[in-house]
Amino acid sequence: MKSDQALLAAGLALTALAILSSRAEAQEPELRRDVPAPVARECSMIAPNRADSPGVAQDADESARLVTAAREAALLGDLRRASELLERAARLDTSASNVAFLRARALEELGSADEAATEYCRYLRLVPDAPDAEEVRAIVRRIASPIRVGIPDHAVERFYEALALADSGRIVDAELAFSDVVGAAPAWAAPYYNRGVLRVHLDRRDDARADFERLLELEPAAANTEVSDWLERLATPFRPYSPGTAFAIGLLPGAGHFYTDRPVAGAALLAVAGGAVAFGALYTKTEVECLTIPQNGVCPPDQVLSENRERPYLPHAVGVAAVATLFGAIDAARGARRHNEGGRVFGAAARLGPALKVRYARVDVELVQLRF
Repeated sequence: MKSDQALLAAGLALTALAILSSRAEAQEPELRRDVPAPVARECSMIAPNRADSPGVAQDADESARLVTAAREAALLGDLRRASELLERAARLDTSASNVAFLRARALEELGSADEAATEYCRYLRLVPDAPDAEEVRAIVRRIASPIRVGIPDHAVERFYEALALADSGRIVDAELAFSDVVGAAPAWAAPYYNRGVLRVHLDRRDDARADFERLLELEPAAANTEVSDWLERLATPFRPYSPGTAFAIGLLPGAGHFYTDRPVAGAALLAVAGGAVAFGALYTKTEVECLTIPQNGVCPPDQVLSENRERPYLPHAVGVAAVATLFGAIDAARGARRHNEGGRVFGAAARLGPALKVRYARVDVELVQLRF
């Protein structure tokens, strides 16, 4: 009895191993959530805020008078008035570097850091070789608001909104939100990646492929990741499978897996079922009734009264084969459904984020009812 149970357990274990080993590990792409950190701004990142051309003196004398008045206002502690006078002076003589520097100092003391940085940069454009040029550049890096080059703040906000929509399961809205981010920051790679993942789930294969191709243009290193494999799959025409057909023909050991292009699993399952039946059929136990005492354990042929041959393990072997076949048929049906509904690129499941995991295949067993 124990040997019979061991045989059955071994058959079931081999069946499970055959099915599990056939499944390629599902790729579970997570949406990218990293946002480039802001960097200190240099003058090359700060555009002039004036429409007039630098280096032009419209009324140098009036500009000098305004500078004097501004100095007096500053001495009296009226920095706002001083800044306004210096602004007027700069418009009258855009070639005066001292005006730009003085106004930058006034704006910095007023707390208008970004405007001050702009004026410091105008000063450097007027006198790029000034003795204090390096000191002024350091001031600009210190006071100017950090910036993400090519990524405006509203694009970052929309990026986080898109992630929240995806996490809540609103895939269509999330895809549209990432499109807004792409429009606002076309050189940012992460939104293309995320939108491509979502478009795969929406079965927009051509659009997804375009996003992944753009991603590779922005990040050539991504060609060494799973992105290249996804592109290859997206370029391959999709062939759906019928879960019902996979289950029906899967009642022939391994046939369902061969139908769904999983030949390794099919061959393993066929080996388990066929090997079990072959073992049960080939292992025989013979009982001979002899008319005389057997010689060396062998009854002479002319003394054989009766001969009874049995296959004691055949019922168990057939049971193992039947169980293996049933599990294989179910797995073939699940594999067909995973193939059809599992994103068709990412496999059986796709993880879009820590709060969302979309699963596509399910088998519920209720007594004798199977639902696919």
